[in-house]
Amino acid sequence: MRVIAVLQGHEVIERDDGSVVFDAHMAIDNDGPDGNPEHDPYHQETTSEKYQDGASLDAEHVCYGTVPPEIIKGVKGIVMGCKQRVTYHKTGRVVEGCVGDEYPAGHLGELSVAYAKALGAPSSPINGGDDDPKAITVELWPGVPGVVNGVTVPLRPFRS
Repeated sequence: MRVIAVLQGHEVIERDDGSVVFDAHMAIDNDGPDGNPEHDPYHQETTSEKYQDGASLDAEHVCYGTVPPEIIKGVKGIVMGCKQRVTYHKTGRVVEGCVGDEYPAGHLGELSVAYAKALGAPSSPINGGDDDPKAITVELWPGVPGVVNGVTVPLRPFRS
C-alpha cells in the first residue's frame, strides 16, 4: 500500500492490487445533458467521461463520481470510466458506479444525483450531500471499466 496524496485531511491509498480507497464528505454533482432542474449555478452540460457514442454521462440517471487530478495522475491504471464503489455510512448502502468526471485539484467526495439517491442521501446539488468528513468511503479500480445501468463505460486516458 502507498499514499497517493493527502487531500482535505484524508489519505488517498493505493492498495497493493492497484485499487484506490479514501474517505470523504459528499457533495452532489448534476452535470450532464439532461438539464438543470434545480438551477445549480455550477451545472455543466458535459462530463469528462463519455459513452462510446460521445454522449456525456447524465447525473440524474447515472451513478458516477468525480476524482481530482492527484488521483488520475497518481496511479498506473486508467481512472476515467473505471469501476467505483461507494459506501454511505449513515444508511449502510453500498452502490457501484464509475468515475465520470474530474473534480478540482485538492478536493474529494463529489457524486452524481443518481448515486446520492441510490445511497439514500440528500441528492440536491444545491443543499444535498453530507458534510461529515467521513460520510462516504470511495473505492476505485483503475483499469477496470465501470458498468452502469447495464452499460460498460469506456476507459479514457487522462489528457492534461
